[in-house]
Amino acid sequence: MQLIVFTSLYPNSVNPQHGIFIRRRLLEIQKLADLKLRLQVIAPVPWAPPGLAPYQHYARIPAQEVLDGITVHHPRYLVIPKIGMHLSPLSMAWASAQLVRTMLQQDRHSLLDAHYFYPDGVAAARLAQRFKLPLVISARGSDINLIANNYPWARRRIQAAAQQASANIAVAEPLALAMQALGMPRLYTLRNGVDTSLFYPCEQVLAKTELGLPAQVPVLCCVGNLVANKGQQHVLAALKQLPTHHLLLAGTGTQKNQLLQQAHTLGVAERVHFLGSVPAERLRLVYSASDAMVLASAREGWPNVVLEALACGCPVIANEVGAVAQMLTHPKFGQLIHAPEEIAKAVLHLQADRAACRAQALNFAWEPIAQAQWSLYQDLFARHS
Repeated sequence: MQLIVFTSLYPNSVNPQHGIFIRRRLLEIQKLADLKLRLQVIAPVPWAPPGLAPYQHYARIPAQEVLDGITVHHPRYLVIPKIGMHLSPLSMAWASAQLVRTMLQQDRHSLLDAHYFYPDGVAAARLAQRFKLPLVISARGSDINLIANNYPWARRRIQAAAQQASANIAVAEPLALAMQALGMPRLYTLRNGVDTSLFYPCEQVLAKTELGLPAQVPVLCCVGNLVANKGQQHVLAALKQLPTHHLLLAGTGTQKNQLLQQAHTLGVAERVHFLGSVPAERLRLVYSASDAMVLASAREGWPNVVLEALACGCPVIANEVGAVAQMLTHPKFGQLIHAPEEIAKAVLHLQADRAACRAQALNFAWEPIAQAQWSLYQDLFARHS
């Protein structure tokens, strides 16, 4: 059996943290499948005319690489500014068609497994139709909550792809309800998990020392892309009301310069530490050093960073968006907030217990989810053999 994973959200040698949750799910399934499954990954990469700065770093990604023993292909699909969103599914499918044809020559008994509904899932639906393949599409959050809600033309394409798919997967119950409202059939909810062997507590003072922080200072962290939707600007504003706290920002993105300027304007720059992209194996130091991880996102699906923080014994203060409430079910694990103005108060009134945080994360291990997804794949392979 051959599983062809199709997604632009997959790690690569230039950005190893990109879409790491999809990689982790795939590796867990690989453990269960053992030698029964051939794995291939098609992770399309945007190509734009030279000189368009937002796209130039993609040129460094190789056409093919091997990650975790799995061959990952990076076909280039054309992106045209301003109209690219309309054309991306067609361009992505066209760029990947020859790869799919070659993979089917190796093993016709194949399943196409797409992650993120637009443009990836819509492109995968075209490929599945062309090559007569069973199709699974997993929604991730903003593809449904943002794109499908705000762009009627994209919503129609998403709905058509979902009707074609043999299974449509949500990573959280609120996301599944939104997909149901769009009329999507054959729905399954298979949440993400957390690798508790990778994310585990370190002694807090040692973690602070490793990161160059004074042992006695209270520390907050934000982990995620530096983009407006993630809300780091609200955490900086809260820092003004927390005169002794330091803030660790782990991630890269388009808002870095604005956040730097905001920190200087607020007079908190000396207490804000921009860590850049932090490898997963070092993120546990960030979580372990912190008294709380703050997630001020405007929207989320199933935010993995919440479980990662809990697994390291770090309490979480988070907007009640997506599936966050399913993770923070007790004040021992952190606090839900409903407005940016509540962040500072939540920090000062935190009643969390680090051992309880770790215990909560252990309830969200990968094994049962990987087993459920592998069972679904086996059923679909059997039905289409």
